[in-house]
Amino acid sequence: MPARDSNTRKYGIAEKIEQLDDQQTRAYWQRVIETIHHVFGLSSSDSENKVGELRRKLKEAGPDTEFHFYHSDPFQVASDLAGATGRPITPDEKRRYIDLKNASGGDRPDDNSLKRLLPEDLYPRK
Repeated sequence: MPARDSNTRKYGIAEKIEQLDDQQTRAYWQRVIETIHHVFGLSSSDSENKVGELRRKLKEAGPDTEFHFYHSDPFQVASDLAGATGRPITPDEKRRYIDLKNASGGDRPDDNSLKRLLPEDLYPRK
């Protein structure tokens, strides 16, 4: 397929932490911070401190542990850091998380992704 084709994507498999995209790892941790703050009600500074402490512990644990940690769901990490481990998520927390995801675009495709869609694949926005 020609490189200029809008359907062309380059995929790869990361085998070590150095291969992870810095922008994506920053977005991952930002999602955790925002979830702790907006969903579980901790202050912004407490949320950032908890994430900073966890990231330091992961670095100390070594690159393999840190690398594999990125398989963890940001919501679950936020829940654990906020002290909500072992209890059910409340309907209000779930609603706030959905609102947070929708506010930042959530799972909706970006404009570049929409360029690759066929007309019959498009769906109306709410």
